[in-house]
Amino acid sequence: MKHSRHARLSRLEQALDAGVLEERQLAVRALLGSPLIPSSDFRHATIRKHAEWIRNWFSRHAEWHLTVTSEAARLRKTPADPADGTRPCRRPKTGTPLTRRGYVFLCLALATLVRADRQTTLGTIAREIGSHLRAEPRFAQAGMQSELDNRDDRRELVGAIRLLIEWGVLARVHDDEERFVRDRDADALYNVNRPVLSRIMAATNPPSLVDSEEFEERLGSIGELRFDDSDEGRFRRWRISMFRRLLDDPVLYYDTLAPDERAYLDRQRGSILQAIEEATGLVREVRAEGIAMVDPTGKLTDY
Repeated sequence: MKHSRHARLSRLEQALDAGVLEERQLAVRALLGSPLIPSSDFRHATIRKHAEWIRNWFSRHAEWHLTVTSEAARLRKTPADPADGTRPCRRPKTGTPLTRRGYVFLCLALATLVRADRQTTLGTIAREIGSHLRAEPRFAQAGMQSELDNRDDRRELVGAIRLLIEWGVLARVHDDEERFVRDRDADALYNVNRPVLSRIMAATNPPSLVDSEEFEERLGSIGELRFDDSDEGRFRRWRISMFRRLLDDPVLYYDTLAPDERAYLDRQRGSILQAIEEATGLVREVRAEGIAMVDPTGKLTDY
Protein backbone atom coordinates (compact mmCIF):
# COMPACT_ATOMS: atom_id res chain seq x y z
CA MET A 1 0.00 0.00 0.00
CA LYS A 2 2.76 2.44 0.95
CA HIS A 3 4.68 1.53 -2.19
CA SER A 4 1.60 2.18 -4.36
CA ARG A 5 0.99 5.58 -2.77
CA HIS A 6 4.65 6.49 -3.15
CA ALA A 7 4.51 5.57 -6.84
CA ARG A 8 1.40 7.72 -7.35
CA LEU A 9 3.05 10.68 -5.62
CA SER A 10 6.18 10.22 -7.72
CA ARG A 11 4.13 10.23 -10.93
CA LEU A 12 2.26 13.33 -9.75
CA GLU A 13 5.54 15.16 -9.05
CA GLN A 14 6.85 14.19 -12.49
CA ALA A 15 3.66 15.45 -14.12
CA LEU A 16 3.90 18.74 -12.21
CA ASP A 17 7.56 19.14 -13.18
CA ALA A 18 6.69 18.44 -16.82
CA GLY A 19 3.87 21.00 -16.67
CA VAL A 20 6.17 23.67 -15.25
CA LEU A 21 8.81 22.91 -17.89
CA GLU A 22 6.25 23.15 -20.69
CA GLU A 23 4.89 26.46 -19.40
CA ARG A 24 8.38 27.94 -19.14
CA GLN A 25 9.27 26.80 -22.65
CA LEU A 26 6.07 28.32 -24.04
CA ALA A 27 6.84 31.60 -22.25
CA VAL A 28 10.47 31.71 -23.44
CA ARG A 29 9.43 30.92 -27.01
CA ALA A 30 6.76 33.61 -26.89
CA LEU A 31 9.32 36.24 -25.86
CA LEU A 32 11.80 35.12 -28.52
CA GLY A 33 9.12 35.57 -31.18
CA SER A 34 7.52 38.71 -29.70
CA PRO A 35 9.86 40.55 -27.31
CA LEU A 36 7.06 42.96 -26.32
CA ILE A 37 3.86 41.23 -25.18
CA PRO A 38 1.02 43.41 -23.82
CA SER A 39 -1.23 42.23 -21.02
CA SER A 40 -4.08 41.76 -23.51
CA ASP A 41 -2.13 38.82 -24.98
CA PHE A 42 -3.08 35.51 -23.33
CA ARG A 43 0.63 34.56 -23.11
CA HIS A 44 1.31 37.44 -20.72
CA ALA A 45 -0.17 35.55 -17.75
CA THR A 46 2.17 32.58 -18.26
CA ILE A 47 5.20 34.85 -18.62
CA ARG A 48 4.25 36.70 -15.44
CA LYS A 49 3.81 33.41 -13.57
CA HIS A 50 7.38 32.33 -14.38
CA ALA A 51 8.91 35.81 -14.62
CA GLU A 52 11.69 35.32 -12.06
CA TRP A 53 12.99 32.10 -13.62
CA ILE A 54 12.80 33.48 -17.18
CA ARG A 55 14.43 36.77 -16.17
CA ASN A 56 17.35 34.98 -14.53
CA TRP A 57 17.79 32.60 -17.49
CA PHE A 58 17.93 35.33 -20.15
CA SER A 59 20.18 37.54 -18.03
CA ARG A 60 22.63 34.74 -17.28
CA HIS A 61 22.90 33.25 -20.74
CA ALA A 62 22.24 36.10 -23.20
CA GLU A 63 22.48 39.37 -21.21
CA TRP A 64 18.93 40.14 -22.34
CA HIS A 65 16.91 41.81 -19.61
CA LEU A 66 13.25 41.05 -19.00
CA THR A 67 10.75 43.41 -17.39
CA VAL A 68 7.30 42.11 -16.51
CA THR A 69 4.56 44.42 -15.25
CA SER A 70 0.78 44.35 -15.20
CA GLU A 71 0.82 46.23 -18.52
CA ALA A 72 3.34 44.20 -20.54
CA ALA A 73 6.29 41.83 -20.68
CA ARG A 74 9.33 43.33 -22.39
CA LEU A 75 12.44 41.35 -23.29
CA ARG A 76 15.20 43.76 -24.27
CA LYS A 77 16.46 41.45 -26.99
CA THR A 78 19.22 42.98 -29.08
CA PRO A 79 20.01 41.01 -32.25
CA ALA A 80 23.08 38.84 -32.48
CA ASP A 81 23.89 40.58 -35.78
CA PRO A 82 22.74 44.25 -35.77
CA ALA A 83 23.28 44.46 -39.54
CA ASP A 84 20.80 41.64 -40.26
CA GLY A 85 18.02 43.20 -42.32
CA THR A 86 16.16 40.00 -43.15
CA ARG A 87 13.46 40.28 -40.46
CA PRO A 88 11.74 43.65 -40.70
CA CYS A 89 8.75 44.89 -38.76
CA ARG A 90 5.57 43.92 -40.61
CA ARG A 91 2.27 45.74 -40.84
CA PRO A 92 -0.28 43.92 -38.66
CA LYS A 93 -3.06 43.76 -41.28
CA THR A 94 -1.14 42.97 -44.47
CA GLY A 95 2.06 41.35 -43.20
CA THR A 96 4.08 43.47 -45.62
CA PRO A 97 7.44 44.83 -44.39
CA LEU A 98 7.69 48.35 -43.09
CA THR A 99 9.63 50.48 -45.57
CA ARG A 100 12.48 52.82 -44.62
CA ARG A 101 9.95 55.66 -44.73
CA GLY A 102 7.69 53.66 -42.44
CA TYR A 103 10.53 53.22 -39.96
CA VAL A 104 11.09 57.00 -39.96
CA PHE A 105 7.41 57.56 -39.19
CA LEU A 106 7.53 54.90 -36.46
CA CYS A 107 10.50 56.55 -34.73
CA LEU A 108 9.04 60.06 -35.06
CA ALA A 109 5.68 58.85 -33.74
CA LEU A 110 7.44 57.45 -30.67
CA ALA A 111 9.29 60.74 -30.21
CA THR A 112 5.95 62.54 -30.42
CA LEU A 113 4.21 60.22 -27.94
CA VAL A 114 6.93 60.74 -25.32
CA ARG A 115 5.65 64.31 -24.96
CA ALA A 116 1.97 63.56 -25.56
CA ASP A 117 -0.89 63.65 -23.05
CA ARG A 118 -2.66 60.49 -21.86
CA GLN A 119 -4.89 60.78 -24.92
CA THR A 120 -3.93 61.90 -28.39
CA THR A 121 -5.24 61.81 -31.93
CA LEU A 122 -3.87 60.62 -35.24
CA GLY A 123 -4.08 64.17 -36.55
CA THR A 124 -1.97 65.45 -33.64
CA ILE A 125 0.64 62.75 -34.21
CA ALA A 126 0.73 63.59 -37.93
CA ARG A 127 1.19 67.32 -37.24
CA GLU A 128 3.98 66.70 -34.74
CA ILE A 129 5.73 64.38 -37.19
CA GLY A 130 5.47 67.16 -39.77
CA SER A 131 7.18 69.54 -37.32
CA HIS A 132 10.01 67.02 -36.80
CA LEU A 133 10.43 66.62 -40.56
CA ARG A 134 10.62 70.38 -41.13
CA ALA A 135 13.10 70.85 -38.28
CA GLU A 136 15.73 68.55 -39.80
CA PRO A 137 16.90 69.48 -43.36
CA ARG A 138 18.15 65.96 -44.04
CA PHE A 139 14.56 64.69 -44.12
CA ALA A 140 13.75 67.02 -47.01
CA GLN A 141 16.97 66.02 -48.75
CA ALA A 142 15.82 62.39 -48.51
CA GLY A 143 12.45 63.25 -50.05
CA MET A 144 10.35 63.10 -46.87
CA GLN A 145 7.35 65.43 -47.21
CA SER A 146 6.37 67.20 -44.01
CA GLU A 147 2.67 67.74 -44.77
CA LEU A 148 1.77 64.10 -45.47
CA ASP A 149 -0.29 65.20 -48.48
CA ASN A 150 0.62 62.03 -50.34
CA ARG A 151 -1.69 59.05 -49.79
CA ASP A 152 1.27 56.65 -49.81
CA ASP A 153 2.92 58.63 -47.00
CA ARG A 154 -0.28 58.48 -44.94
CA ARG A 155 -0.49 54.75 -45.55
CA GLU A 156 3.08 54.36 -44.26
CA LEU A 157 2.21 56.35 -41.13
CA VAL A 158 -0.90 54.25 -40.54
CA GLY A 159 1.24 51.10 -40.81
CA ALA A 160 3.49 52.46 -38.04
CA ILE A 161 0.52 53.47 -35.88
CA ARG A 162 -1.01 50.00 -36.15
CA LEU A 163 2.26 48.49 -35.02
CA LEU A 164 2.10 50.69 -31.92
CA ILE A 165 -1.47 49.50 -31.33
CA GLU A 166 -0.41 45.87 -31.68
CA TRP A 167 2.44 46.42 -29.21
CA GLY A 168 0.08 48.03 -26.69
CA VAL A 169 1.64 51.50 -26.84
CA LEU A 170 -1.62 52.92 -28.21
CA ALA A 171 -5.20 51.79 -27.59
CA ARG A 172 -7.80 52.87 -30.12
CA VAL A 173 -10.71 54.72 -28.48
CA HIS A 174 -12.68 56.08 -31.42
CA ASP A 175 -12.72 55.77 -35.20
CA ASP A 176 -10.20 54.02 -37.43
CA GLU A 177 -6.99 54.91 -39.29
CA GLU A 178 -8.22 53.76 -42.71
CA ARG A 179 -10.20 56.96 -43.33
CA PHE A 180 -7.04 58.97 -42.69
CA VAL A 181 -5.34 57.24 -45.64
CA ARG A 182 -8.10 58.51 -47.96
CA ASP A 183 -8.72 61.84 -46.26
CA ARG A 184 -5.99 63.99 -44.67
CA ASP A 185 -8.59 65.62 -42.37
CA ALA A 186 -9.96 62.35 -40.95
CA ASP A 187 -8.94 61.51 -37.40
CA ALA A 188 -8.84 58.82 -34.70
CA LEU A 189 -8.52 58.97 -30.90
CA TYR A 190 -6.09 56.90 -28.82
CA ASN A 191 -5.09 56.29 -25.22
CA VAL A 192 -1.32 56.35 -24.67
CA ASN A 193 0.06 53.56 -22.48
CA ARG A 194 3.09 55.26 -20.96
CA PRO A 195 4.49 52.24 -19.07
CA VAL A 196 4.69 50.29 -22.34
CA LEU A 197 5.95 53.30 -24.29
CA SER A 198 8.83 53.74 -21.83
CA ARG A 199 10.03 50.18 -22.51
CA ILE A 200 10.13 50.26 -26.31
CA MET A 201 13.83 51.10 -26.45
CA ALA A 202 15.92 47.93 -26.28
CA ALA A 203 19.38 49.44 -26.71
CA THR A 204 22.11 48.37 -24.29
CA ASN A 205 23.64 51.85 -24.51
CA PRO A 206 21.47 54.99 -24.92
CA PRO A 207 21.79 56.35 -28.50
CA SER A 208 22.32 59.87 -27.14
CA LEU A 209 25.57 58.70 -25.51
CA VAL A 210 26.98 57.08 -28.66
CA ASP A 211 29.67 59.25 -30.28
CA SER A 212 29.91 57.47 -33.64
CA GLU A 213 28.48 59.31 -36.65
CA GLU A 214 28.38 56.50 -39.21
CA PHE A 215 25.12 54.55 -39.21
CA GLU A 216 26.68 51.07 -39.00
CA GLU A 217 28.96 52.13 -36.15
CA ARG A 218 26.09 53.73 -34.24
CA LEU A 219 23.95 50.62 -34.76
CA GLY A 220 26.71 48.39 -33.40
CA SER A 221 27.50 50.69 -30.49
CA ILE A 222 23.99 50.90 -29.03
CA GLY A 223 23.93 47.13 -28.54
CA GLU A 224 27.58 46.61 -27.66
CA LEU A 225 28.46 44.68 -24.51
CA ARG A 226 31.65 45.52 -22.65
CA PHE A 227 33.74 42.92 -20.86
CA ASP A 228 37.01 42.86 -18.97
CA ASP A 229 40.07 42.20 -21.10
CA SER A 230 40.79 38.93 -19.35
CA ASP A 231 40.30 35.24 -20.06
CA GLU A 232 37.13 35.27 -18.00
CA GLY A 233 35.85 38.35 -19.86
CA ARG A 234 36.57 36.84 -23.27
CA PHE A 235 34.93 33.54 -22.34
CA ARG A 236 31.86 35.41 -21.12
CA ARG A 237 31.67 37.47 -24.32
CA TRP A 238 31.98 34.39 -26.55
CA ARG A 239 29.40 32.44 -24.56
CA ILE A 240 26.81 35.23 -24.68
CA SER A 241 27.42 35.75 -28.39
CA MET A 242 26.85 32.05 -29.10
CA PHE A 243 23.68 31.94 -27.01
CA ARG A 244 22.32 34.99 -28.80
CA ARG A 245 23.10 33.60 -32.24
CA LEU A 246 21.54 30.22 -31.53
CA LEU A 247 18.45 31.80 -29.96
CA ASP A 248 18.03 34.50 -32.57
CA ASP A 249 19.18 33.13 -35.92
CA PRO A 250 19.14 30.13 -34.99
CA VAL A 251 22.06 28.79 -37.07
CA LEU A 252 25.69 29.15 -36.11
CA TYR A 253 28.21 28.35 -38.85
CA TYR A 254 31.68 27.33 -37.71
CA ASP A 255 33.41 29.34 -40.45
CA THR A 256 32.06 32.58 -38.92
CA LEU A 257 34.00 31.95 -35.71
CA ALA A 258 37.60 32.88 -34.98
CA PRO A 259 39.84 29.90 -34.09
CA ASP A 260 39.80 30.64 -30.35
CA GLU A 261 35.99 31.06 -30.40
CA ARG A 262 35.63 27.73 -32.21
CA ALA A 263 37.87 26.05 -29.63
CA TYR A 264 35.74 27.49 -26.82
CA LEU A 265 32.56 26.26 -28.51
CA ASP A 266 33.99 22.77 -28.91
CA ARG A 267 34.63 22.67 -25.16
CA GLN A 268 31.32 24.19 -24.08
CA ARG A 269 28.97 22.94 -26.79
CA GLY A 270 27.26 20.37 -24.57
CA SER A 271 26.34 22.78 -21.78
CA ILE A 272 25.27 25.56 -24.18
CA LEU A 273 22.98 23.35 -26.25
CA GLN A 274 21.50 21.59 -23.24
CA ALA A 275 20.60 24.92 -21.62
CA ILE A 276 18.88 26.12 -24.81
CA GLU A 277 17.02 22.85 -25.32
CA GLU A 278 15.71 22.80 -21.74
CA ALA A 279 14.53 26.43 -21.82
CA THR A 280 13.04 26.53 -25.32
CA GLY A 281 12.16 23.01 -26.43
CA LEU A 282 14.31 23.50 -29.52
CA VAL A 283 16.28 20.46 -30.68
CA ARG A 284 19.95 20.59 -31.62
CA GLU A 285 21.13 19.58 -35.07
CA VAL A 286 24.94 19.39 -35.17
CA ARG A 287 26.53 19.06 -38.59
CA ALA A 288 29.98 19.40 -40.07
CA GLU A 289 29.36 23.02 -41.06
CA GLY A 290 27.70 24.22 -37.87
CA ILE A 291 24.83 23.98 -35.40
CA ALA A 292 21.13 24.64 -35.85
CA MET A 293 18.46 24.77 -33.17
CA VAL A 294 15.40 23.23 -34.81
CA ASP A 295 11.78 23.85 -33.81
CA PRO A 296 9.98 20.49 -34.16
CA THR A 297 6.56 22.22 -33.90
CA GLY A 298 7.24 24.83 -36.58
CA LYS A 299 5.60 27.50 -34.42
CA LEU A 300 8.70 29.53 -33.61
CA THR A 301 9.73 30.23 -37.19
CA ASP A 302 9.56 33.82 -38.37
CA TYR A 303 7.74 35.03 -41.50
